[in-house]
Amino acid sequence: MQKAANTQEEPGDTHRTVRFPWTRPLQRALLSVFGSFSVAVAVTAALTLVIVNENWDQPAGAFYWASYLAFVVYFAAAVWVFAAKRLDKVWAAFCGVVLICMVIVWAFGGDPSFGYGQAFVDLVLLALLCGTAWLGFAGLALSQDRHWQAVMGKGSCPPLPRFVLKCGGWGLLIASVVLALLRDGVAFGLLLWPLVAFAIALTLSFTLAYRPRWLRRVARLAEEIADVV
Repeated sequence: MQKAANTQEEPGDTHRTVRFPWTRPLQRALLSVFGSFSVAVAVTAALTLVIVNENWDQPAGAFYWASYLAFVVYFAAAVWVFAAKRLDKVWAAFCGVVLICMVIVWAFGGDPSFGYGQAFVDLVLLALLCGTAWLGFAGLALSQDRHWQAVMGKGSCPPLPRFVLKCGGWGLLIASVVLALLRDGVAFGLLLWPLVAFAIALTLSFTLAYRPRWLRRVARLAEEIADVV
């Protein structure tokens, strides 16, 4: 028999046995160090460009103030990782902040003097393209009852979450097409998007077949949005 210490309960789940109880503390530690650092770096890059482009300060001063704020952000994010009850909200918040900062870097066109040249901007757009396409395909897949049941382990997808998943999925896929066109123009952008879409769809197919519960955070996010709506 498994010991009671190996049984955890998460919101929305029934009691389940955890084979490796040390994985969640390890995940918190890694997320606290590397996740918080990623957020701090993204905030520094975006805020530096904002200060310089708005002529609030010189580049050296802008980098100083942005780095100072990023240190505070890093400390607050690292503490929040251990204080939060649900890590899926931490993941969502960290990814959201990084994506917003990447959009800001792209909007200002980067700055070679800070190391944010055209190559960096292209990398930002490619990351945004892959992220929006992945979420779009995941949303459309989870709107189907068989995939919802495989991921959540219960019933069929409720009407409101299904509506959120379908609208969000199609909206994100359209956004990924726009990002591909912005990155490489019409000629190569229309070639790049199908290649990225095929790779992501193939990855999601294997995930749904062998590790469907990895998509549970997306399903829970759709449920929370549906509750708010």
